[in-house]
Formats: sequence, C-alpha cells, structure tokens
Amino acid sequence: MEVWITNIHPKVKLRLEKLRSLALKALPQMDKGRLHIVLTDDSYITNLNRRFTGRTGPTDVLSFPFPAQRLPTEEMVWGEIYISLDRAAEQARDYGIGLEDETRRLIIHGILHLLGYDHETNKEAKQMKEKEDQLLSGEPR
Repeated sequence: MEVWITNIHPKVKLRLEKLRSLALKALPQMDKGRLHIVLTDDSYITNLNRRFTGRTGPTDVLSFPFPAQRLPTEEMVWGEIYISLDRAAEQARDYGIGLEDETRRLIIHGILHLLGYDHETNKEAKQMKEKEDQLLSGEPR
C-alpha cells in the first residue's frame, strides 16, 4: 500500500511522513494499491465542494472513493482525500489542539468515508466517531 500526500497549501507546511504513517496504519485491510491525500486551502476545497456536492463554501474534508476493482493491484487507487488546512487550523483552535492533531483526525475521517462510513444519522455519526477515536488512540504521536 502506498499513501501519496501532496501539500498544495500556499503557506502551511506539515510533516508529511508522520501523516503518511498514520494513514498506512489506518488501512491494514488495504495491502495493495494507492491512496492520494491532498492538503489544500479553503479556496481550492470550496471549488471542489461546489462542483462535486453542490454545496457552497469550504468544508474540512472531502473523500472521493474510486470504483473498486475485483482484485486489488499495486496500481489501483482506492480514492482521494482533500483536506482544507485553513478549516483544520480553525477547528484546531476551537478544540484547543494543534493543527497536526486536527489534520490527523481529518485524514482518519476521510479514510473512514472511503471505507463506507458516514455520519448522516446520529447512529452513523456515533459509530464513525468511535472508529475515529479507536484509530487515533492506537497511533503514537
């Protein structure tokens, strides 16, 4: 499994290797293929949000699963996750945590969406939050 992380945010820089390691540990069932994660700004994610969900304004994370193939191959791409580091920074301030910690949570959140988790109902939101917490607690900082 490969995880490609690209930071296209014009100002914010993070330690990508630590984030890549987190993503790999959250994906044990995906032993082949690639996952793309793009760290961006509000402007970029606002355009994606409008184009693909019809919603206005920025969001913190968008996940785009790619259609599954019958047999995973090394070349298969599981999906793409886009994270607004502007939203992550604002949420980190609101939660009293660091930007890297909030970005880690958003990576896990995006991965869970790729794996079929959702939060449209209270029950789904609770299950997703529990899984997020489980995956984050097993990751050394």
